[in-house]
Amino acid sequence: MGLLFDLAIYFIMQANRLGPASVSWTVLNLGLLVPIFISPFIVDEKVLWLDPIIVVLFILMLLMFARGMKNTGEVIQGGHKLHILMLLGIFFAQGLFLLGNKIKYALFNDANTAALTFIVYMSGAVAVLLFIYTTKKRVTFLGSELKAGAITGICNSLGVILLLSAMSLPSTIVFPLSASIALLGGVFLTCLIYGERLDRMKTTGVMLGLTALILAVFRENLVSFLTGN
Repeated sequence: MGLLFDLAIYFIMQANRLGPASVSWTVLNLGLLVPIFISPFIVDEKVLWLDPIIVVLFILMLLMFARGMKNTGEVIQGGHKLHILMLLGIFFAQGLFLLGNKIKYALFNDANTAALTFIVYMSGAVAVLLFIYTTKKRVTFLGSELKAGAITGICNSLGVILLLSAMSLPSTIVFPLSASIALLGGVFLTCLIYGERLDRMKTTGVMLGLTALILAVFRENLVSFLTGN
C-alpha cells in the first residue's frame, strides 16, 4: 500500500506537468470507484438500490468542480497519450490503495490501524530513499520542504487512521462520505481564507455534494422508508 501511495503521488506530479491539475484531481477522487465496485465481491457487502444514485451524484459533483477549476484558465499541454497514461496510473494506484484499506479491515478487523499507517509510510519512504540514492542527480532538501512534508504527513496520517477506523461501514458510504467532506471542506475553507468566489459550476458541485452526503448518511433509513420494510 505504501508503494501504491507513492506511485499515485508520482503519477499526479507527472500528470500535472502535462495538463490541468483539475483533471488529475478529478481522476484521483474517482479512484474510489475501484473499492466501491470491487468490495461487494470480496467482502460480501450488501448493495442497495440507492447506492448507484449516491455514486452518480458524487461523480457529477467532481465533474462540476473540475469544470469550475478549468474556468480559471488551465489548459492542456504536453502529449495526450502520455497524459492519459498518467491519469490511468492515478486512477488505479489510488483505487487499489483505497481497496487495500477495505481488505485490511476484512482480514485483520480491528487490528491497530496506526500500525498499518506506519508500515504504509515507512515502506513508501524506503522506496523513495532508494530511488534518491540510486539516481545520479544530487537531491537536496529545503527546510521549508521538510516542514511542509512533516505537517502534511501528520495530517494525512490522522486522516488515514480515521478512514481505517470507519471501514466497518459499506464502501459505498465510507469512501464517498469521507471524500465529500474533504472536498466540500476544502472549497469552503478556500473561500473563507483566500476570498475565492464560487462560480456557478462550483456552487452546483457543492449542492450535489451535500445531496450525496445526506443520502449517504440516511441511506438505510431512506431505503426502508421508501420500500416499506
